[in-house]
Amino acid sequence: MMNLYVTYGDKEKLRKAFLNLRKQLIIDSHDVIRSLGYEPESLTEYSYFIINEKIKKQIQTAASGNRMQSIIYINPEMDHEVVRSLINFAQLETAVEKVVFLTDHGKNEELYELFQEIIYYPTAKKVHIIKCEPIMFGRMITNTEVESLLPQDHNDLGLHGSLGVSTQS
Repeated sequence: MMNLYVTYGDKEKLRKAFLNLRKQLIIDSHDVIRSLGYEPESLTEYSYFIINEKIKKQIQTAASGNRMQSIIYINPEMDHEVVRSLINFAQLETAVEKVVFLTDHGKNEELYELFQEIIYYPTAKKVHIIKCEPIMFGRMITNTEVESLLPQDHNDLGLHGSLGVSTQS
């Protein structure tokens, strides 16, 4: 079992903060969008679906394998809906143990309540991400509670409540 780290940061910020990222699968929503031939400014409902399926497949494959220590998911456009969909998917359909929010101290506090743990980007020196001390936030949310937070049709993550991008501007 492994952790899924969710962040607004970019790859450069990760490289400056953490050692040995070769053992972490980094999924950047913008890289996925571009790899599928889309542009972030011109996405349709169909392209949201395709992007989400690609991201879900990458998370499932990495979580069930032995090669990676953890998964880091980068999405600069995250909102409550995206986070809820991601947590629901990770807890119900993958071998991910915990979904952890990786953020700067004092930023994005409106999302803290959705995560089991929060890790702040280190500021003094580079460290191994798996050696970071998490801040426990609240309690572990149950699958029933996750489902109650989702839109009625939460199985269709491709259109509204996407993992890849937010449908809101």
